[in-house]
Amino acid sequence: MDLGLRGKRALVTGSTSGIGEGIAKGLAREGVSVVVTGRNQENADRVVREISEYGHAVAVMGALDTDGGAAGVANGAVAALGGIDILVNNASGLGAGGWDNLTPDAWLDRMNSSLVSMVRMIRLLAPAMKERGWGRLIQMASTGGSFSGPDYADYSAAKAGVMSLSMAASRQYAPFGVTSNAIGCGTFRSPPIEEGMIKVAAERIKASPEEAERWLATEGFLPGFSHPGSMGNHLHRFGRMEEMANVICFLASERSTFVTGAVIRVDGGQAPVYNP
Repeated sequence: MDLGLRGKRALVTGSTSGIGEGIAKGLAREGVSVVVTGRNQENADRVVREISEYGHAVAVMGALDTDGGAAGVANGAVAALGGIDILVNNASGLGAGGWDNLTPDAWLDRMNSSLVSMVRMIRLLAPAMKERGWGRLIQMASTGGSFSGPDYADYSAAKAGVMSLSMAASRQYAPFGVTSNAIGCGTFRSPPIEEGMIKVAAERIKASPEEAERWLATEGFLPGFSHPGSMGNHLHRFGRMEEMANVICFLASERSTFVTGAVIRVDGGQAPVYNP
């Protein structure tokens, strides 16, 4: 199926590693010119170099937690590609962990970095999409936005806000050809997951990384996730980068014109499994 993406221009925030990197590469394979952005220049250069083997990408570095930083990234992206048709708001963080550790300032920091940063990018890039009569706003939320507990409460609240933000942006821009959707993202086998959670789990249950992944995705939990089964899903494995990229490419494409204001869960069924 031709997704009609060739020649489009995308900015993927937080795309120097992990899920964001996978999304950038997936879009590039469909013929999208991609702006890779984040804070690690070395990683950004690597991603751009790898994409250049089959597509077109440039790096624009910057942080999104201030108005000036976000404007620098948005303006740099527009200057590099002549405009942005697809914004994937992916940059975020996991949170401080533990209710007692979450001061009001910690809550404010989380809302700024994981929610308000996305507001900044939408405000900077969506008006031009509206003028052109075509655009895609895709916000990365989380299964944590659908349920929460005392662990990482700030993260869950921010991600619930991302879902609401995406619906509000749809109301604002969809009549002008600019759709807005959120992704309820589950746990994916990114390098940080492989190097951290799976490694720790393997040591705990004395098993191979593959067996540790299955344990985590079935009934396991780690420090900071205090409820057994909190990482479990119906498929008993974590997602793969290409599985997320496939969904993003569809939402970014000409084939998703009637999909807007939605929260698309890409979590292997995790959200209904976890009930603390």
